[in-house]
Amino acid sequence: LVCGLSVSQAVDTYTFSKIKWPNDVYIGEKKVAGILIETNSTDLVVGIGVNLNMDSFPPELREVATSIYLVTQNRVDFYEFTTLLLEFLSENILRFRSEGFKPFVSTINRKLLWKGKRVVVDQRECGKLLGINERGLAVIKTCYGALKTFPYGDISLRRG
Repeated sequence: LVCGLSVSQAVDTYTFSKIKWPNDVYIGEKKVAGILIETNSTDLVVGIGVNLNMDSFPPELREVATSIYLVTQNRVDFYEFTTLLLEFLSENILRFRSEGFKPFVSTINRKLLWKGKRVVVDQRECGKLLGINERGLAVIKTCYGALKTFPYGDISLRRG
């Protein structure tokens, strides 16, 4: 989530973005960036993909994907964006190492996509997305009124 926040902060220098728990960045209702993290006991690999200057998408992605260029109609300098992203990553990772996750919770909750909306987790659990907790888990008030936390999964907006 700290990496996702860093990407969102970099995108925010061009246009307003939201964080889709646990690892995507959206502009409006469309995905602009994704983060993939692989880890084991000794190594960590972070992959970040950001749609900077795409001016079109295949028909099957037009409703779900966007780029900074499509939203702002301004080209993004790759090196400038990369520099900004690395600065946000460095600052946030250093803060995470020294203070833990707690200082990021309120910022991420303010930027959380679909917070307060009815969602479905992993196509099986429905409820209202209340936010994330101090461990980064998604907190859902289920359709039955119970509070449940999720360490990972895919959240989608519940239609209807």
